[in-house]
Amino acid sequence: MRGYSDIVRSTTCAVHFVEAIKVDEEVLDLKTEMDNIGIRCAYIDCRPLAMNAVGTCDAVAVAIGALHAPYGEEHWIRLLDDMISLSASLPGLVIVMDHADKLFEADRSKIFDLIESFLIQLHHWVGKKKPCHLCFQMSPHPLIEKAFNSPA
Repeated sequence: MRGYSDIVRSTTCAVHFVEAIKVDEEVLDLKTEMDNIGIRCAYIDCRPLAMNAVGTCDAVAVAIGALHAPYGEEHWIRLLDDMISLSASLPGLVIVMDHADKLFEADRSKIFDLIESFLIQLHHWVGKKKPCHLCFQMSPHPLIEKAFNSPA
């Protein structure tokens, strides 16, 4: 529905499921705006995770720059704790799960663990009026990797 349009804002509408049809050149402008504001963008290609979904927690933790990552095993509570810590130091965080459909097909339980961990800690960001978004790119689009897998 919303695509990526709100990712630079603090809102409780923070979990996005995006189809390729919702993607256009504006994502490049959004990434530039994120970089200017200092919002950290964590890009994860889910295709390798579809082969080994157990690594999902560590992949996200490493991508967001979590202090205690990698954890060595699934520790969703440690991930949400690290995200809470990041809410004190970052102006915002956007996690882009590219090719998320592959991970949903392979092991939905890991995605649900991620969503639950994300939602548990979200109020720390919203309370500080800082954007924090979890975006699942459900169908591939070449602009997603180009926009979000680039350094600030």
